[in-house]
Amino acid sequence: MSKPYISITKKMWLIFFSMSIVGIAFSFFTVYLLYDGLYLQSERDQLRAHADSLRQELAANGEEQVESLVNAYEQAFLEVSIVTDPMVLGAALPLLEPESAIAINDAEREQLLTGETIVLERDHVYFATDLVGAAAPYVVDGELTAVVFVYRPVSELQDQLVGLLPYVISLLVALILLLFVILRRIRATYVHPLLEMKDGASQISHGTYPTRFPPELNNEVGEVNRAFRRLAESLQEEDVKKREFLQNLSHELRTPLSYVKGYSELLLKEENESTRQIASVIAEESNRMHRLVEEIIDLTKLEGMTQDNVALEPLVMSEVVRQVMAHVRVKSEAKGQTLSYSAEEDLVIMGLPDRLFQACLNVIDNAIAYTQDGGTIDVILGRKDGEAALQVTDNGPGMDEADVERLTDRFYRGEKGRTRDKGGIGLGLAIVKQLVDLHHGRLEITSMPGVGTTVSIYIPEVLE
Repeated sequence: MSKPYISITKKMWLIFFSMSIVGIAFSFFTVYLLYDGLYLQSERDQLRAHADSLRQELAANGEEQVESLVNAYEQAFLEVSIVTDPMVLGAALPLLEPESAIAINDAEREQLLTGETIVLERDHVYFATDLVGAAAPYVVDGELTAVVFVYRPVSELQDQLVGLLPYVISLLVALILLLFVILRRIRATYVHPLLEMKDGASQISHGTYPTRFPPELNNEVGEVNRAFRRLAESLQEEDVKKREFLQNLSHELRTPLSYVKGYSELLLKEENESTRQIASVIAEESNRMHRLVEEIIDLTKLEGMTQDNVALEPLVMSEVVRQVMAHVRVKSEAKGQTLSYSAEEDLVIMGLPDRLFQACLNVIDNAIAYTQDGGTIDVILGRKDGEAALQVTDNGPGMDEADVERLTDRFYRGEKGRTRDKGGIGLGLAIVKQLVDLHHGRLEITSMPGVGTTVSIYIPEVLE
């Protein structure tokens, strides 16, 4: 049993979604790093420089002379606070109005007392918002005379980042669309032709040949496609020749077989026992060859028929199966078998009466032929998911999976339970498959060595 696998189409879509998710995550992570590592750091450096500049202006010209510089900073959307009150300097440093709501911890106060310009990033107590600011101390004779604080609300910085997000998202969407177009192009150029060739190979394996091939492509897949097309055409030509040969051979054998059969029947009337025994063998083999010829001719006719050129008519399927059961019951009783039958009587399908009879007869007759004397065969006709379902189950020798997969191949004879002494020639189920296909149905076969075989025919039911 082959291991389950993920189709190449699913793999492509998985790659697309994975790359999209990774791209989105990478984009936002990159934006965050740029915001935190470059933009905020640049703001910190600028705020520190502004605070140092104001402190130097304050030291050189006094508080009144720096008002123009403070106004200039405020016009640039910076907040400035110059604290000279010794009581406030000894306890806290205001950042926003009201100034009494803003505190500086002990470690920051110690840094300011040493004359070091510090950068503060904290939650605003009053407004519950983040602030980024720089505090520059003005120290005279070892005493903290004033502190200049320049800050900007982080919300403003975030607003600028949010303003960039539409451009980032637009770029990201454009990249995802480009990736989508590229994958669609790859699928159309490489994947889709391969899937069509896979379907064509599957059709060939079931005895039919594709009528459509992928378009001509000027790449490696195109070369494979052309090679596959030549192979399919060559196989089709050989198959046509083989069918013509079998058909011609069958017609040519009909006449001499008729003579052999007729003469053997005459010899059976002879008084000589030895002659009658030889004639019996000849008659038996000529009958077998006659069945072979007729089945080959019949199969050739069926292969030339399609669902479009047959006229189906409403049928009560139980009536057809009942006729088949009456036909085979004597043969089953002769082998001492238990042949049971149950059916739903109201199943109506569209079909060909004679051909449906032939298909059901082949399946049930096979079960009788390959089940040992005294065995059991159950024939059940019912409905399943809007279909008429005929299931024929026997407790014969059964077959392995390799045999089951090839049972509908022409002239295939499984190694187990399907020997020549049973009279089979390997065309019965091939004919059944063609007949079921003509009825828009399907044929399923399950088997287990030593347990038995179930052959199921499913044909769409005519719903009122």
